[in-house]
Amino acid sequence: MGGLLFGDNPTEVLQRLSWTHSKSFLQVLLGCMIAIFALTVLLWPVAALVQKHYSRQLIMSPQQSRLRLALKLTCLMNLAFLAFAMGMLAYSVQHPAMFDSEHDAWIRFLQVIGWIGALGTFPVLFSAYSSWRTRAFGWWTKIYNTGLALACVGFVWFVVTFHLLKFSLKY
Repeated sequence: MGGLLFGDNPTEVLQRLSWTHSKSFLQVLLGCMIAIFALTVLLWPVAALVQKHYSRQLIMSPQQSRLRLALKLTCLMNLAFLAFAMGMLAYSVQHPAMFDSEHDAWIRFLQVIGWIGALGTFPVLFSAYSSWRTRAFGWWTKIYNTGLALACVGFVWFVVTFHLLKFSLKY
């Protein structure tokens, strides 16, 4: 019976998990993702205020401006998905009826937010790739774009691995 562990309770069988499903790894992954997404969203208006205060405009093409907006909105969607999912999970501990068919619309709403965030990974990856190919960007921009791309890839891995964006509501 390789991989199975038996505890003191005769009705439970414990299973070994891979390191990618361990509590420590998931806490670090979620913590880093939330920090990167939250800092991006929180510092978005701060950067605008600093630019306005010093009368400095970012000189960007319309494509770069749309890409920058897509990055910020992707972070906002990913952060909203994680916060809403954690809130639903915390609420369901005391109210198990949260997962009955009456609340399916809320779960679908959560999934739509998750799909938007997951699909937003493509512009984030493109932005990271572009920043390394262009000499005009400084090192901090390249590091930020790479970190944001890694956080978005981590988000997609998390929601796919734990089946959070399935089309079915069977759980």
